[in-house]
Amino acid sequence: MMIKYVVQAGDSLWKIAKRFNTTVDRIIRLNDLAEPDKIYPRQVLRLIVDETEEPSNIEESTDMNEYIVQPGDTLFMIAQRFETTVPNLINANRLTNPDRINPGDRIIIA
Repeated sequence: MMIKYVVQAGDSLWKIAKRFNTTVDRIIRLNDLAEPDKIYPRQVLRLIVDETEEPSNIEESTDMNEYIVQPGDTLFMIAQRFETTVPNLINANRLTNPDRINPGDRIIIA
């Protein structure tokens, strides 16, 4: 199954590979990483994982993604990153005040 993973502070390709039972080389090839030692928070990586993984540990790229808001994020930036629209994000998350998202909030990408 193909998923999108949003790199978090403190992540390394080795940690991500171990978490999702894959290899660093496979992540590098799948994402065409020219400088694999330089990944950064909020970077979106494509991963292929075993379908028996716990759903809470992965973000499926086909139906619904979940993104953890980082400092400085806006709905517009998140919408661009995941190729969706701000109205889609507002509706999927039932946001009453779309100007108030905070670091650490979980946003459903639809």
